[in-house]
This record gives sequence, structure tokens and C-alpha cells, in this order.
Amino acid sequence: MRIIVALAFFSQWSGNGLVSYYLNKVFDGIGITNPTTQLLINGILQIWNMGWALLAAALVDKIGRRVLFLTSTVGMIIFYTLQTAMSGVFQNSAVTVVAADGTSSIVGGNQGAAHSVIAFIFLYYAAY
Repeated sequence: MRIIVALAFFSQWSGNGLVSYYLNKVFDGIGITNPTTQLLINGILQIWNMGWALLAAALVDKIGRRVLFLTSTVGMIIFYTLQTAMSGVFQNSAVTVVAADGTSSIVGGNQGAAHSVIAFIFLYYAAY
């Protein structure tokens, strides 16, 4: 019973909701504002998730739940930390321009940092 409660608790506090619910805001924050591009990345991410979920399900009997859980936890901590750091690098190198109508857009910014944020999102979900 404790395991079930612990899994439910940690699944809610793993940060997955933070990444998935605010994914479009993350994309906006790193300069990817085109809705088609955001949709494409999101669609590829869902296919990526399905592949890793099927692989993890196949590995449960071979390497065990404990190893998968610990590997997942360490991977999520590392990749979420790196995603946050690279997002900060991009924000520090970008300039936000506010138009006369009140809309804002991001100009410039470290493109390597922006691309690494996307990579770390994918790696985070692989660990999840």
C-alpha cells in the first residue's frame, strides 16, 4: 500500500505536469512562437514518449522496477536542471521588444541554448 501511495505522490510531483502543461510557454520563452512549429515539436514528442514507454514496459521484467525507478529519477533531475539552466542562458542573451500594440517578441538569443532546451525536454521525457 505504501508503494502505491508513494508512486502516486511522486508521479504528481515529478515535474511532468510543469513540462507538459506549460510547453507552449517554454517554446515562446526560447523564441519558438510559430504555432505550426510548436505543434510539430509536440507531436514528435508524443511519439517519442510512446516509444520510451513501450521500451520501459518491456524492460520491467528484465531489469526490475527499482532500477527503472532510480534511473528515471536521476535522469529527470539531471535533464530538468539542464533544461532550466539553458532556458536561463537563452533569456539572459535575448532581448524582448514590446510593440506599440503591447505585444512582445523575443529578438536574438543564444540559439544553441534554445535548441538544447528542446533536446533536454525530449531527454526528460525519455527518463520519465
